[in-house]
Amino acid sequence: MEFNGRFYPQRICLELAKERNIRCIIHERGRIPDSISLWENEICHSYSFEMDLWNKVKDKPLSEEQLRKIHRFFMERRLGGIKMRDWNQGIISKPKQSSSGGLEQILLKEKNEKNRKIVAVFTTSEVEMADSQELGWWEIFPNQLEWLKETIEYFRAHPDLFGVVRLHPNHLHADHYFLESVKQLISSGLPENVKFVMPDDNFSSYFLMEIADYGVVYASTAGLEMAALGKPVLVCAGTFYAGTSFVETLNVPENYFDALDKIIWENPSRERKRMAYRFAYYYYISRSIPFSYFTLTDQNTVFCNIFDKSDLLPGKDKYFDSIIDFILGEKKLFEILNIDEVDGKRASLESEDRFFDTIERNTKKTNRPAISIIVPVDENQLAGIDMTIKSIAKQNFKDFEILVIDYSSKNQSGIYGKIIEYKKNFDRFYYYKLFQENNGREINLADAINFGIYLSSGDFIHFIYPGDMVFEEFYSKILEAFRKYPEVFGVYSDALIVDDSGKTLGIVQLPDFNSEHVFDRGRFMLFCILSYPIISSCAVARTECYEIIGNMRREFDQMADYDMWIKIGENFPLYHIKETLVGCQLNEPAIRYMLGNIHSSERERIKEISHQIIKEFRKRHKILDFLPYGAFPTNQNAYKLHMKLREIFIDKGFLDLAEDEINEAKKVETLIEHGIP
Repeated sequence: MEFNGRFYPQRICLELAKERNIRCIIHERGRIPDSISLWENEICHSYSFEMDLWNKVKDKPLSEEQLRKIHRFFMERRLGGIKMRDWNQGIISKPKQSSSGGLEQILLKEKNEKNRKIVAVFTTSEVEMADSQELGWWEIFPNQLEWLKETIEYFRAHPDLFGVVRLHPNHLHADHYFLESVKQLISSGLPENVKFVMPDDNFSSYFLMEIADYGVVYASTAGLEMAALGKPVLVCAGTFYAGTSFVETLNVPENYFDALDKIIWENPSRERKRMAYRFAYYYYISRSIPFSYFTLTDQNTVFCNIFDKSDLLPGKDKYFDSIIDFILGEKKLFEILNIDEVDGKRASLESEDRFFDTIERNTKKTNRPAISIIVPVDENQLAGIDMTIKSIAKQNFKDFEILVIDYSSKNQSGIYGKIIEYKKNFDRFYYYKLFQENNGREINLADAINFGIYLSSGDFIHFIYPGDMVFEEFYSKILEAFRKYPEVFGVYSDALIVDDSGKTLGIVQLPDFNSEHVFDRGRFMLFCILSYPIISSCAVARTECYEIIGNMRREFDQMADYDMWIKIGENFPLYHIKETLVGCQLNEPAIRYMLGNIHSSERERIKEISHQIIKEFRKRHKILDFLPYGAFPTNQNAYKLHMKLREIFIDKGFLDLAEDEINEAKKVETLIEHGIP
């Protein structure tokens, strides 16, 4: 068993082992945190090995949970958020000045006014292409420059198409000779229906993927991502997904124009999207087997999670058990992928179609607003709805829809007159009345918000409780933050506490988790153990958040938003606007919890729910996930974190969780005593 298999000492050992018919296992870091990937008698990432394995699993549908995982991966790449190996923090980049010369507007005009089909063309790093030859990748054209020349000639002969060539960012650094050749090609003259986007142009490749009708790639991952949008894609060189059913793969240069002719007659396809999602899940997630015994805290530091040899016994970790089964030859590699039986039981073609229907629903709508505002209301909140709706009417930003979701247990004739008046003041105002289900289950706050999310069509979602108010510039400032920091998934402000008349009673300054353009996820998560991190009426999230994390948990009722914001923040970067842009009443759930304004009859129920939320949250994370940004991952710091959490849990009365922390702290203390700091 050896590492990587590509470096020359390991490659020699591998080839000698194969020559002598000695079975050899290759291991490498997985593509997701704290995971390992394995190969048998092949170098890591071998194309032929991956294709053989893919063909064994490709017909297995994905469950909704599995689809959410890979959808999150696509969303993070599109928004430039948490990278697969930069998982500890979310990087919030400084905004750049656009240098693409208004290409976005040009493409919109070409598509909508001139009715031209847009073809997105993506090059590949020359260095990466050369480095991947030994993986089994291949080149069909003599070189990438010749492919570009042929591509330009095709567009010259097809003025009904508009081609945009996106040059790979790596051309600017490692491929400068290739870039100079491309510049000479451009200076020699291009047809009017071809545009080049340079490596350092501040132009979103994902905007191009979304607006394009077809994709043509040399060996870029963009081809897989476009196929995951259901769009026809032609791959013109060997790459890790070449030869699959969801893309067309060129075989010889002489067939290039015929292959281009073929894809421009194709339409977006659900089946193409389905198979691209399955492949991406297989390649990025399924092939990465969770390996919890070591944590890579940065590129060079490894934290050991083995405290005693008993930790390695069978039955302690099902993933480790499966790895050992494979190493010992008791199971084939494809048998130990996706060993979570719960996912397997839920997976079906129907579950895939339901998921795709959900994420496609909004993209098919026309005249979509920027923000969907959800106002859940029951019989106890009718008095406050006037204050909320009137504050929305005063906004200097108007591109929104309002969805009032009435989940009261009674027919409220009094609200209908208000609704008629409200509709007169807004272009997009909708009212929905929810009724008790036939099984007798009562509709609660989480049900109402989930229904509002389902109906929403905006790019962003804000739910606000009746009686709370948004001040005049709330939405404009929130959206400005999203524009400045496109990696961010949620933006929140501070709040005033107000009474029924709107009079100020106090100020709530929410914690700021951003420093040096970094979202400090560790500090955020530690704060979540203490209290609500976000007040929902003060925050707006991308619609994709709910596609990825799923519905609010109805069993948590009034505290469902606490669980939801924990899940959003533990997965995605958030940004704090240090201004009071919202007024919240004392009955707002987060305010009540923060101030301890909970009626004695509710106290035990609230404690029970918060215990369950925090218990599940803590179980999802290793102790070092709570490490603040900049702190070094040592056993001493791990010990301090365990003891800190123990104190918090004792203070909250969660004695079982406190006991778990002290037991873990003792294990770490043993390592420290043995001189492992």
